[in-house]
Amino acid sequence: MLLGAVICLLLGFARGHFLPSPAMQDQAQFSAEVLSLETPVRLESGSFRGRVRLTTDGKILRMYSSEAWRERQILHVVGEIRRPRPPLNPGELDFVAVLERQGVAALFFARHMEVRATLRPTLLSGLRSAMTANITRLEQQASGLALALALGDRRGLTRDEEERWRKAGVNHILSVSGMHVAILAGALYFCLRKVAGFQASLLGAALFAVVYALLVGNVLSAWRAALGFALGAVAKVTLRDTEPINILGLVAASMLLWMPLAVTDPGFILSFVATAGLLVLIPVLMAWLPLPRPWLAVKALVATSLAAQLATAPVVLTFFHAWPLYGLPANLVLVPLSPLLVGGAFLIGVLGALPIVGGALVWLFNHLAWFTSLVIGAVARLPFASFHLIGLPIVVAVLYYLGLLAFPWLQKKWGRVGVSLAVVALCTLLVLPSVAPHGDTTITFLAVGNADAIHLTLRGQHYFIDTATEEAARRIVVPYLRSQGVNTIRAVFITHTHADHVGGLVTLDAAVDINRLYIGPDGSPEFAAAKRLGGGFRLHAGTTTLSAWQTNDTTGDLNHRSVVLLLREGNFKALFAADIGLLAEQEMRAELVPVQVLKVAHHGSRTSTGQDFLDLTHPAVAVVTVGPNRHGHPNSAVMARLEDAGAMVLRTDDGAVRIRVRREFYRVYVYRDGRWQRVRTYALPRVTKGLEYQTTAADLCVVWHRGVVHRASCQSHN
Repeated sequence: MLLGAVICLLLGFARGHFLPSPAMQDQAQFSAEVLSLETPVRLESGSFRGRVRLTTDGKILRMYSSEAWRERQILHVVGEIRRPRPPLNPGELDFVAVLERQGVAALFFARHMEVRATLRPTLLSGLRSAMTANITRLEQQASGLALALALGDRRGLTRDEEERWRKAGVNHILSVSGMHVAILAGALYFCLRKVAGFQASLLGAALFAVVYALLVGNVLSAWRAALGFALGAVAKVTLRDTEPINILGLVAASMLLWMPLAVTDPGFILSFVATAGLLVLIPVLMAWLPLPRPWLAVKALVATSLAAQLATAPVVLTFFHAWPLYGLPANLVLVPLSPLLVGGAFLIGVLGALPIVGGALVWLFNHLAWFTSLVIGAVARLPFASFHLIGLPIVVAVLYYLGLLAFPWLQKKWGRVGVSLAVVALCTLLVLPSVAPHGDTTITFLAVGNADAIHLTLRGQHYFIDTATEEAARRIVVPYLRSQGVNTIRAVFITHTHADHVGGLVTLDAAVDINRLYIGPDGSPEFAAAKRLGGGFRLHAGTTTLSAWQTNDTTGDLNHRSVVLLLREGNFKALFAADIGLLAEQEMRAELVPVQVLKVAHHGSRTSTGQDFLDLTHPAVAVVTVGPNRHGHPNSAVMARLEDAGAMVLRTDDGAVRIRVRREFYRVYVYRDGRWQRVRTYALPRVTKGLEYQTTAADLCVVWHRGVVHRASCQSHN
């Protein structure tokens, strides 16, 4: 069996290497006939999304339309083919890779749709539709939970609900996997044993497991569990003594032979790693835990949860960059409820239409879902429910898994003491990359479209200049912070309160702790409690200072009055020009000094970055924070002036930009192809001792605490 697994694995990699990519090129005008593969889901925007297959060459598209359609319809559609862009920031979802793993060739945005025919549903699609209709008899929140548990369909769950499950560390219950297959197939086996023999019952349960995986669809963890259950059943029936780890390896190799790209899928990796961890670690942890025999069930539950968490920790940190601090106690409460949740959801799908039985099941599941939501919400609201950690480097991850494999030997050699020391050592390895000191000053200009979000790391402390829009904060800034292991932001500086600078503030505050907020000119009612305070502002972080300037003209718009920030570390200087225009540039002439890095004002607008301004700042690197827009940003004349001034011009719509400052030089990086790529290194002049920079800056200074603005003095803060 092991030899067969190795052969399948090699054939899978070869198949993945030589298979042509299903991707399609962008087309502004595209018309075709398609077969709808599923009933679309209604998005928050009001449009509909679902998968369709081209009737000509069989390629699958993810279609978006303002009109709804039904499964198994032949549609004539006219619209635009678009390929998603690769990620431009660390931590950002690689949508291209996701679509490739799902076999989706492109995104299709339909402008016109006409139904040509409606085909008879297949047996599986009809069963799935009937189960979905029965489950929707539940209350809305319970219905979304039941669809996820019974059919692996999370479309009924809101984004906030999924986030609460993730923070509580029990998100695995929502993913159809070995637990779901074991509960349902095991229950069927138990029932069949009342009327049939051992072999017939076991083979019947195995057949059900495979059919259930087909019903759920393209869920890799479900297929892993179903195939493993079926192979184990066949081995039992044929009286073969097969090691579970060998079955797991054969299933993995077989799935990779069929779907080579699954090797990069987080669900696939987590499913197999968790199962392998349970097989290896549970016997060791059962012997290690000091609970007495009457507590055997609790002991087994703790050992199972701990084994799964230890096995999957590096994978979770690599893909999701967050660790649920209260995952173990949450699992101790909710895992025992899983048979009721999974079994109840499936029974409602099958029997929900029956007048008395269905009504009773619906009533019971609604109350069970309410209790589950109550527990999940309570755990998710606890302090540091989800702790952000940096993914492990490959060398550290290898050392970690070698340590896990040594558990049986340590338990045999030194007993509980050896295992305890190993657990402490592995937990230390998990947090080591996140707590290791990082002394360099870094400036990261995130690619957030036509908006600003700039991350500063000063003496190991984290700061932000502006927070982009709400959508960009949710999709880009928060995942980026998770990937960097950021849990606390020392201060956020809002240059002015336009939506492309302050829109993501509430989203950011919900994801991490923000100690202080410094805010520039305010024109929105939610900041009415903040009053403009005069005086100079300077923030000190070791040898680094951050100073501010703002025009005294109160008659201009918010862009004109936005706050300009100057960062100094030794002889390195970076100027963040916010959205000021030419008049503000002229007014601050006396404050301007040559800088190494310039954040170009107002996304490269034609009303900013004049020649006099460039003559005084003379930047070596100019960063334009820009994305798709209707304003013509960046202006070609501005770009020409920057290049004529000798600046290396970088645009964030080509990828995030990072500046790393060392004592005698600074380096420029751009995020491309999923990694930071060094562009250039610049030498710094020697530091002039005793050099002080004076500023007459004024700004608004308030303390920000969980969405509430408090007044505060505007003195220098260390």
